[in-house]
Amino acid sequence: MKKPRHIDEQRKRDRKADLGIIHKGKKELGLDDDNYRLLLSSLTGKSSAAELDQKERRVVIESMQRLGADVTPRSPGRRIRVGNGNQAMMRKVYALLHHMDLPISYAEQTLKKMFKEQAPDRLEWANGEQLHKLIVALEYHKRRHFSE
Repeated sequence: MKKPRHIDEQRKRDRKADLGIIHKGKKELGLDDDNYRLLLSSLTGKSSAAELDQKERRVVIESMQRLGADVTPRSPGRRIRVGNGNQAMMRKVYALLHHMDLPISYAEQTLKKMFKEQAPDRLEWANGEQLHKLIVALEYHKRRHFSE
């Protein structure tokens, strides 16, 4: 009987997360490649984290934790949820920010300056009118500072 697809996808995500934690531990412990492979070999008999099964990955992670590495997974980035009808404008805002190499916080601060008390706390909470005015302001900033 074949496994459901979502179980295989979850295992792939778990494997990828574990490998990320292992490599983060390697960096935190300051292991060079030879010592890292020696550690893997002594714990599992394998020289590459990619070859490890789930149980072996757990052994390596727990060992790195005992050695003093912070093996907590990275926190995920902000997940953006946009209201209906605003996706295209949000993409435009992100494209402008990316082009000018500006963080999302720049757009949020701009909204606060433009709308004062009515400004949303987060960019993705802005309504269509606010996003439209933000795009105009970002386009203006782009023309002023990035014109060729």
